[in-house]
Amino acid sequence: MSSFFYTNVDRGAKHYQIPHGLSLDQTIEILHNQRLLAEQIWPSMTVKVIDSTVTATTVAVESATVKLKATFTNLVNGVSLQEERIMVFGIQVQWTVVDREEGPHSTEFLEENVRVSCVRVVDRFLNFVDGFNPKTKFLVEFLGKVASGEISMDDVKFMTREYSDPERLKRGVML
Repeated sequence: MSSFFYTNVDRGAKHYQIPHGLSLDQTIEILHNQRLLAEQIWPSMTVKVIDSTVTATTVAVESATVKLKATFTNLVNGVSLQEERIMVFGIQVQWTVVDREEGPHSTEFLEENVRVSCVRVVDRFLNFVDGFNPKTKFLVEFLGKVASGEISMDDVKFMTREYSDPERLKRGVML
């Protein structure tokens, strides 16, 4: 939300090919599994669910140096992540599955859109660089593990239960 003191800076959309072996529905199912998604995009941090509904989940993310709250909200074809404002920055990332026609073939991509909210005096110094968002890197790596069969869709579905062990997916230990 722009105001007198704050402004939003949008980076153009980036596209990552969805790994072969994952369908559109499977990819959206993974994106809608907000607890699992949080564990994957912050792999070295402690993630605790604060509040959860069918369409939104708020988590607390902590490490020795970082403490933040983030809310995941389901979209029809993806998910939106809103991190609370940390000092002068707030970050919103939206991952959606898009179908782009490349030549005679249709290919599905994960589209990443990033918006940074910041104090107006800071926005002129804000530059987006390639590889800016490590969360997307971790998400794409996880999609690759599911596509290759290293992690099954049954394991992904298992993670929706309250009593599941997210650490076993981090360690790559499957039943």
